[in-house]
Amino acid sequence: LPERYSAERFSAKAIYFLLPGDQASKFHRLKCEEVWCYHDGAPLTLSIIHRDGALQQVQLGPHREKGEQLQATVPHDVWFGAKVNSPGSYALVSCITVPGFEFDDFELAERQALLREYPQHKEIIEMLT
Repeated sequence: LPERYSAERFSAKAIYFLLPGDQASKFHRLKCEEVWCYHDGAPLTLSIIHRDGALQQVQLGPHREKGEQLQATVPHDVWFGAKVNSPGSYALVSCITVPGFEFDDFELAERQALLREYPQHKEIIEMLT
């Protein structure tokens, strides 16, 4: 494993994740890559702030003709969060981490720190922190 890991990990782990439309997956970052796979419900927006400060917003959902994707990979050590596009609905996704997720690999974002580092993304930071 790369030096960013302090202990051995499973090769991969996966979970199902139901995100209600009135909630959000808050900005956080992981030491591992994470693949998000859309399964059911409303489309969602996966927001990623890359290490160079670029904001990427990926639409996960079943409508390819609308630019939605069934899956997306989030690189390691970037800030990311998600919000269902329809507040009255939900999204069912699975999240696969490679190598396998451990809580030591998780960091929840602090709003003020993100705003200082990426003031150009104020609106999305305030929504997802």
